[in-house]
Amino acid sequence: MISDVKASPNPEQYIQEAAPMLAEVEKVFNDWSQESELSLSKSAGHIEAMLRVVHTFKAHARGAKIQTMQRFAHHVEEKLAAARGSVKALPASELAPLFHQLSALFTDAKNVVVRPDASGKRRGMLIKIPEARVLELRKRYRDALSTMRGGALPTGIDTQRFDDLGRAVAGLTAVPIADLVDRFRKMSLDLAGELGKRVDDLNLEDNGIEVDTKLADKIRDILLHALRNAIDHGIESPDDRKAMAKSEKGTIVIRCAEQDGKLNIVVQDDGRGVDLDAVKAKAYQKGILSAEQLDRVSEQELLNILFRPGFSTAKTLTDVSGRGVGMDFIATTIKDLGGTIEMKSQFGKGSQLCIQLPANLYQEL
Repeated sequence: MISDVKASPNPEQYIQEAAPMLAEVEKVFNDWSQESELSLSKSAGHIEAMLRVVHTFKAHARGAKIQTMQRFAHHVEEKLAAARGSVKALPASELAPLFHQLSALFTDAKNVVVRPDASGKRRGMLIKIPEARVLELRKRYRDALSTMRGGALPTGIDTQRFDDLGRAVAGLTAVPIADLVDRFRKMSLDLAGELGKRVDDLNLEDNGIEVDTKLADKIRDILLHALRNAIDHGIESPDDRKAMAKSEKGTIVIRCAEQDGKLNIVVQDDGRGVDLDAVKAKAYQKGILSAEQLDRVSEQELLNILFRPGFSTAKTLTDVSGRGVGMDFIATTIKDLGGTIEMKSQFGKGSQLCIQLPANLYQEL
């Protein structure tokens, strides 16, 4: 029984958000199981896909403080990471018991009755509109748009009211980016404390931007890994920051803006920045760069290496990072969305993760 679910900040939200992640793991696992001939490259691809999802699954469990789920997800992650370095193709059957245990554990968590808070009061009611109804409303609105003649609405239809209707329909699945960031404030402070660091409250410049629910889920997971990376790899300890004449509290800023048909999201920290020499050394060690390439590789090429699956400059493996999964998850998700990502960094000063997504992902009705 998942008893610690009852003590978590928002277990119901975790269960709701974790469900599609588990479904994605199941899809990859099933595709993997059905392959009669498994090459090493295919096996590696399946492992990396599952690692990205399980790592995110674990990160959400940590944020919700569901320790049982977090520990088991970490166990699954360790097995996958070990399989990543296998010299032979790995059949899905070797991981079947782990997958079934994870599924059973998640089902157990869903069946836990969550107790109300101390006040016993309901803080509001969540009304879920079936997706089919929203899609039908959107279709009817688009059909109405298609009846326009010469760019004008048919006689008798008020333009302002028609526009208001469109915004109302779009708003049914719209989520303010500010809401996504707010939920990570406590998680960021808690994580920093666990790592012996101090972080100022997250600073957000969101410009009132809202995104569709499906895109919001992707942005939520991107921000989750970006913030964990900034706190674990970027922000220094209070003593180290003091020695560098910095405030003992690290600063993380998230900026969102629309420009030239793009949604721009920047996650910036004032931490240690990326040690390019360490990246270069690790890239050479892993065979990513040859001896000849070491002398002519550019700074941006080195920063791009950080997004490769399995690449990490961490000296020690922790529950938070070290397997090179988080940045790979960010890059893969953004690529799948048709966006771009770029890392900028100045050693000793901090880093910026710059993301661009096509605006039509959240503007189309």
